Amino acid sequence: MYERKMLPNLNCGQDLMGEVLYGKWKMRLSWFINERHQHPSELQRKTPDATSRFLNIQLKEL
Repeated sequence: MYERKMLPNLNCGQDLMGEVLYGKWKMRLSWFINERHQHPSELQRKTPDATSRFLNIQLKEL
């Protein structure tokens, strides 16, 4: 498993948000949730490239 060589500096709020939202889909999912697409089936329709399993994992991490 991959281990980071340098630990992130989480004292800054922007760094913390970057760590939480890092990934291909999390920013997009956050946007859709903000736009009131809150049910997983709605999010699945908005992101057809993501599988439902992967979408559920990303939502749990958020």
